[in-house]
Amino acid sequence: MYLKAKPMFIVARTPLHPGSGSELGVIDLPIQREKTTGYPKIESSSLKGSIREAFSSKKAGKPKILKKLFEEKLKNGEESFSIEGKNYDELIDVMFGPDPDKLNEGTTAFQSALGFTEGKLLLFPIKSVKGLFVWATSLNLLKRFKEDLEIAGADSSIDIDNVEEDSISGDRAVFNGPNDKKKLVLEEFLFEVEVKNETQKVAGQLSKLLGIDELKDRLVILQEDQFRTFTEVSTEVIARTRINPDTGTVQNGALWYEEYVPENTVFYSLVLSSPLFTDSENNKLAKLIKKDDPERKAETILNLFTEGLKEMRFLQIGGNATIGKGICEIILSDEEGEENGK
Repeated sequence: MYLKAKPMFIVARTPLHPGSGSELGVIDLPIQREKTTGYPKIESSSLKGSIREAFSSKKAGKPKILKKLFEEKLKNGEESFSIEGKNYDELIDVMFGPDPDKLNEGTTAFQSALGFTEGKLLLFPIKSVKGLFVWATSLNLLKRFKEDLEIAGADSSIDIDNVEEDSISGDRAVFNGPNDKKKLVLEEFLFEVEVKNETQKVAGQLSKLLGIDELKDRLVILQEDQFRTFTEVSTEVIARTRINPDTGTVQNGALWYEEYVPENTVFYSLVLSSPLFTDSENNKLAKLIKKDDPERKAETILNLFTEGLKEMRFLQIGGNATIGKGICEIILSDEEGEENGK
């Protein structure tokens, strides 16, 4: 059972391809989407695997993470061990579960102390005729975000009670039409919108959470069906080819189409922390943590994750890493809560 939770935001800094495999449609390699809404998403397994890989390959800061969290315990002589090498590998196993190769070597299987919900869509960038682009969302998306924060036990300061559809947080992307009506042109679609104080307030709250100052006057809240249409038709679809090295022309059958979530898209996930499930006798780090009560153990694991992620900030998620795709900025909310119903 998960006892602690923390919201985590994923901001795509380059086009992102969380792939869903091949399909029979026009797009050969589409992105992952929610079954009921059709919104882009990042599967929990994709997210967890990318984060584990980042923690496993990151050399700088490893000793610093353990020093900061266990300095007091080590000082009291509760356990003595080096904070280099093997013990960092033990930390990875505790947080994310044992490496499958280690299971083949006789290591006991156990559940990871960290869990991740799928990366859900929060803000979707759409090209604007004026002001370059806006971040769009919908009331239902904001309500779901607020509910997920409440499920995690984190306080939500997002005030959406009086927010209206077809509203925008600033006039940076709008034209003044007749009778002072504000016109917003997104892609080839024209919208009549109003600059609302309530929307400005929400934009300010989200801007503070994400650290994106430009969001304050670029947030647009669209009707649900309109917003969903943009998430379906305004993704990037790129043609890929393979060149025959002997002829210098496209190899037969080597033309395919890939779909990408555009850069500046914002997802969020909940990082969930539980007590340890591993056999502490074979893991000195786990043995040290297991002396605490369950809630303290969950808090320690979540703190380890938080401190480790601060060392990284950016990581790669999804396919096509070698051509610069999927570079994401990870932003952890300061809000932390207990899982409801524990």
